[in-house]
Amino acid sequence: MDDVTILVLTANRPEQLYRLLRYYAASPEIGACKIMVADGSTPENTTRFDAMMRSASFDITYDLQRFSSTIGFPQRLQQAFATVSTRYVMLAADDDFYFPDWVSNVLGEFDRRSDVTAMIGNYCVFGLNRFTAFSDTVSIVDGGPERFAIPWLEGDTAEARIGELAANPHGIQTIAWYALHRTKVLARILDHSSHYDLPLLLFERFFTVAQAASGKTHFTPAIFLARQADANPADHLWRNEPMSLAKQQRDVAELEACTRTFLTDVLGYGDERSAELVATAYANQIRMMRQADNRRVLRYLVNRLGIRRWLTAFRHAKPPQLRDPRLPQRCDEQELRLRGEQVRLACRPDPQLASKPY
Repeated sequence: MDDVTILVLTANRPEQLYRLLRYYAASPEIGACKIMVADGSTPENTTRFDAMMRSASFDITYDLQRFSSTIGFPQRLQQAFATVSTRYVMLAADDDFYFPDWVSNVLGEFDRRSDVTAMIGNYCVFGLNRFTAFSDTVSIVDGGPERFAIPWLEGDTAEARIGELAANPHGIQTIAWYALHRTKVLARILDHSSHYDLPLLLFERFFTVAQAASGKTHFTPAIFLARQADANPADHLWRNEPMSLAKQQRDVAELEACTRTFLTDVLGYGDERSAELVATAYANQIRMMRQADNRRVLRYLVNRLGIRRWLTAFRHAKPPQLRDPRLPQRCDEQELRLRGEQVRLACRPDPQLASKPY
């Protein structure tokens, strides 16, 4: 475990970060792991977090890097990652809990499979009464492997793995961001992306394609992560709204150039073959963006007339698709209960905080 760094990226959620550190402080397996926090919070939130930690009733060793709140997520990740020195790294948000025993159980398997660059498993979703850090009432549901877009990605060639990504009808999906990574593989992906100016949503797509091209993504049936469900998804409509090709033409060209040069300069593909793979990888994504532009007026009317929820309900009423037999099994009920108790313990109200006027 001393070969693993958990790199937590956070911004303006001091309670969630405090809760996460408290959880890891209570996890005996985490002792050997290195915990690094890349904080892009505003000054008032960093002051709040520092005050919370001064009165904390737990002890934990971690590295804290602070960035200006004006620095974008990709740049913050690139700069923080440059200081990671362990062989493996796990990217994390401040509201996701890794289960350290899962990490210790798969490290040996990861070492034996040199062609695997990322390892991931099932996950469970937890919710609170509101999107807060602490609560006596925590609900737990099975996230299940169906939530992942294409969770096998174990083709023997980069072409095969990129082909599976490209075949996804929902466009390129980020499937192995939160995972156990080989640091050297992730480093060359992030180092390369630092030479290009990509907005977050397109940076995520480059990351996914570059990772698939670099090696296999392996799934295990065990639960490796608990993720907090957002109780107010309407606050994040920018993530759900389709991207516009008309508005992002320059960014798409930058995305294609970044991916093409990664395949040529880093992985050693020829110019012609790299161009073919890039066109394959993003063809469906670009088609979806073009369709979104064509439907933008209709989408605007649907949203304004309030009938979007009826369309959503209709889609959910359709018969479910047949389950792909390649998907790993769903979360074991006994393990789900065990993980649920761990999450409830992590989210319990903190008497130290209740008595302080932060």
